[in-house]
Amino acid sequence: MKSSKRDRALYGPSLFEVTLGAILSVAVGLLLGFVFLVFKPVVIVKDPPKEDERDQNTVYYVTGSSDSSRARQSDAKFKRLAAGTPGEISFTEEDLNVWLAAQAPERAKKKPAPPPPPKKGAKAAPAPAEPVPDETFTFDLPNVRIRDGVFQVGIPGSINLITFSVPVVLQAQGGFEQSDDMWVFHPRTIYLGSMPLHRIPHMTEMLMNKITRSNAIPEDALDAWKHVSNVTLEGKVMEVTVKSEG
Repeated sequence: MKSSKRDRALYGPSLFEVTLGAILSVAVGLLLGFVFLVFKPVVIVKDPPKEDERDQNTVYYVTGSSDSSRARQSDAKFKRLAAGTPGEISFTEEDLNVWLAAQAPERAKKKPAPPPPPKKGAKAAPAPAEPVPDETFTFDLPNVRIRDGVFQVGIPGSINLITFSVPVVLQAQGGFEQSDDMWVFHPRTIYLGSMPLHRIPHMTEMLMNKITRSNAIPEDALDAWKHVSNVTLEGKVMEVTVKSEG
């Protein structure tokens, strides 16, 4: 033992100790960088900023339209899809967003009514704190945007820690590809907050599987999608071909 201490004093730490320290330092740095980017807020806008006005260090989340006046035929379109009526159906982002909102009323749970206003001279009662969900990730209503043949899905949500929740936005952009007997969304880029998850090997697949298994996508939507035999994106429209049975 004394010899080991004397050697350390004379020659410094061993190669193993230096290597282990360097690995731990890199790991801690990567973890801190990951957490910082996840929690770094994104800028939510309705229209993307022009190139000369864009901050290169900022991640933008451009929301899709949910204007119900532009989705008057959405119910009929989705009934055709759910029934498996053969033919082509054109969906706009308004069609998709209005339908998603209608199919997910549980996401719009009414918040508890605020306490009655205090009597004159009395102090207002503090608002009750909302409990932190048990799940690590909780997702809100998905939002779809279609532009220039690119399909975007954005899901606001929160990362739930022990005593508090942090709001985040999960957004993915890409197209559709056929996998086995079903057409699936294949993101080319995917961000959690400001963190580019698509740069981490296998992270995109793992996260998409988690979203599919969660309640972020209504079950009715997944069942109806089984009738689809082809998907193309053109401009602001998603063209869906429903296969003929038999």
